Amino acid sequence: DLDKDISTYLPNLPKYEYKVTTRHLLQHTSGVASTDWLRLLSDLPFDEVWYHSDEVRLTTQYSQLNFKPNTQHVYSNGGYSLLASIVEQVSGMPFGEFLKQRIFNPLGMETALVYSHPNLELANDAIGYRVANGNPVKVSSTTDYSYGSGNLWASLSDMIKWGQNFFSPKVGNAEMLNRITNKYNTLENGDSLFYTYGLYVRKYKGLKIVDHQGGIPGFRNYFILFPDDNLIIIASFNNESVNARGIVYGIADLLLADKIV
Repeated sequence: DLDKDISTYLPNLPKYEYKVTTRHLLQHTSGVASTDWLRLLSDLPFDEVWYHSDEVRLTTQYSQLNFKPNTQHVYSNGGYSLLASIVEQVSGMPFGEFLKQRIFNPLGMETALVYSHPNLELANDAIGYRVANGNPVKVSSTTDYSYGSGNLWASLSDMIKWGQNFFSPKVGNAEMLNRITNKYNTLENGDSLFYTYGLYVRKYKGLKIVDHQGGIPGFRNYFILFPDDNLIIIASFNNESVNARGIVYGIADLLLADKIV
């Protein structure tokens, strides 16, 4: 139930001043602090070994909401870590196993996994870089095993299979995908939310897009769907200094030159 208090599923959470729902977490309107900021404020280095339990513990130690739910849209990785824990509580299985059974296997995503433990073997994984003083510097972070907001590993071929599911669903159905790819909610002040269920819905040069970008040290990724034009663009870079959005938009300009405004 997306509109139940998350304490229904995670009873060990602190008692927040306001009701926080699963929908609030999904849309980044919960007020739950983002763990990357909490780690910075707590002087916790980003290159130390870090598990999902550490991520959740840090989130629950900060019992104050940054704002009243549904009054702002502020991105929170901590909120998505809690979502992964809710999936585990409701399904009764580890998050990675749930995704494997419900998404990866049905879509034939053979390489996809949740990197939740150092014992997991990664095949053909890339080394990440950043550019410093004009030179590439290795900056991969492979000691973070938290999940929900990241640490989902997959080849480009498998990401294409995931994207194609929006056009011809094997997982879910057309009604569910329609909810994901259309704005449906507003903030308390009436402002429209561009974030639905983990994806942004907006316009690019007159065309409807559904997209998300992300990154960790050494890497940048971008997924963009043009639902009315039967087009998916997926880009993965092992260089955090790359302008991923600029490159992907440039590709879209070439492929949709006859349709953009």
